[in-house]
Amino acid sequence: LAFTPDFGPICIGHQADPERYDLLVSSSSGDLALLDPATGDYRLGFPLNVGMSISAPPTAGDFDADGYMDIILMGENRIMGVQANGTIMANWEYSIDNRHEFEPIQTAPLICDFNAELHVVFGWPDGSIDARNQGSDIASGFPLSTGGMVRGTPVLVQLDPFSSDDESELVALDENGALFVWNM
Repeated sequence: LAFTPDFGPICIGHQADPERYDLLVSSSSGDLALLDPATGDYRLGFPLNVGMSISAPPTAGDFDADGYMDIILMGENRIMGVQANGTIMANWEYSIDNRHEFEPIQTAPLICDFNAELHVVFGWPDGSIDARNQGSDIASGFPLSTGGMVRGTPVLVQLDPFSSDDESELVALDENGALFVWNM
């Protein structure tokens, strides 16, 4: 590698090419590499520096519905999406929220589907939980509030698997050890 990774590797599979798997690694200084696990070679368009600090482990989801996973990165009040070909996702270069001082978002992003749309769910340093779509629009019902800085990635679970509906709960832990649960 041309850099020392701080995050990863994570393995990414693609619906459009079921035989293709990629390994993703990144550094806090903004370096990103997508590798062919069979050969160790960089995928076309990689490595690259995204021009922002990366403050949490990346994740992936197919936001543009092209069958290839898009890489989601968290930074200082920023969210960035990078396509599997190394280009920055349209309409999602940076999402800056001026409600917050420039602090690194320290939770890895959760990718989940609600309201018939993929969202990135994450915790702000001030203790709020946010959900954004590819256009950086805040999801209905968000932000949610905890008592302190969110520790760890929020999770979406179905706490009652025998329920007659498909309702899920969003669960988050704050720095004070308090566990928060919201019906989605």
